Order: sequence, then C-alpha cells, then structure tokens
Amino acid sequence: MLLSCKGDKKFDAEVWKKEAFFYDFRHRSAMAEDLVKNYPLKSKSYAQIDSLLGKPQDVSRFPEREVFYTRYVLEAESDRFGVYSPVTTKRLVFEFGKDSLVKSCTIEDTRYLLDDF
Repeated sequence: MLLSCKGDKKFDAEVWKKEAFFYDFRHRSAMAEDLVKNYPLKSKSYAQIDSLLGKPQDVSRFPEREVFYTRYVLEAESDRFGVYSPVTTKRLVFEFGKDSLVKSCTIEDTRYLLDDF
C-alpha cells in the first residue's frame, strides 16, 4: 500500500463543513489538494461554492477591480503564548469576477514572524 507523505485525503464536503463549525481544521489541508486538482471549480458560481464548502471564514471585496475573494481556513497555528492571532495560516482562496463566477482558486500559505505582532 502506498501512502502520500503529505497525507492527502479525498475531498469530503461533510467533513469540510463540520470542521468549519467547530474551528477544528485537522482534515481540510489534506483534502484541499484533492479538491483543487480533481473538482472543476473554475467558472462555478459563488452559490455553488457556498453549497459545496459552506460559508467562508473571510470575504474581501474590491469593487473598483470588480472582484471579490473568499478564504477558507485550512490550517491555523497560534503563537507560543496562545494568542488568537495565528502565526501560520493556510487558506483556500477563491477569486470571483463581477459575474460571481470563480476566476481562480489557489492555496495560500502565510507565515508571520513573532516580531510582526
């Protein structure tokens, strides 16, 4: 039996949504690769993505560019003091055009230095 080093898992919408409810993202990061690679996400509507993944943890709107972004948390790790602001965050980011259809979908990995806080 072959196992992936990254621990990739097959995407499961129910597990994805349940983790958002409890803010326990143990499986999302592993499922994100399968989701991005094997599901036709481009040109899906905001409503279709919302139905598949549930409500995003963050929405940013840029009316002047006629785009908006939604972000789903995949992993978050707080600093050594247990402060709520994460030191590392991995997100699944959707860019939507003015027609509310997916233009792009990427995995974003952000790491902050403790000096940034």
